[in-house]
Amino acid sequence: MEKDSTNQFMSFADSEISAITCGDGIIRILFSAANVRQHNPENGSRPLEGYARGVEFILTGTNLEFEDEGLMGRVSFGRAMLDNKWTLQIPLPCSITGRIAMEISFANQSHLEIEATDLECRFTGEPNFFESMAC
Repeated sequence: MEKDSTNQFMSFADSEISAITCGDGIIRILFSAANVRQHNPENGSRPLEGYARGVEFILTGTNLEFEDEGLMGRVSFGRAMLDNKWTLQIPLPCSITGRIAMEISFANQSHLEIEATDLECRFTGEPNFFESMAC
C-alpha cells in the first residue's frame, strides 16, 4: 500500500457521495464531501476533524455492473478490506493493489458491495481540508 505523507484519513460514515459510475471493469465513486481526520504528529496535538471536497475512488478489476439509482447521498456506514483487514478509514491519497472489498450503506437504505483488484483514492483537484467547527 502506498500512501502520501499528508496524514489524512477518510471515513465513510458521514461522507457524501455525489456520483458512482461503472463500465469496462472500472468503478468511480465521487465524494462531494468526504469525512476526513487529519493527523499532525509533529506537534503532538489531537487529530483535526473535518472534510475534504472532490475526493474520488477509482476501483479497477471489478466485474460489477449496476444501475446507480439510489446510490448517492449521505453514507451511514462503510468499510473496506485492505491488506486482508477490514478498516473504517482509508489513507488520503493512496494507491492500493491486491484484494479489495468495499461495503457502503447509504442513509436512504441503499447498499453497495464492491470487489476489486486496485484502488486509487485521490483528489480531483487540489488537495484540501476544511476543519469542522462543530462542537
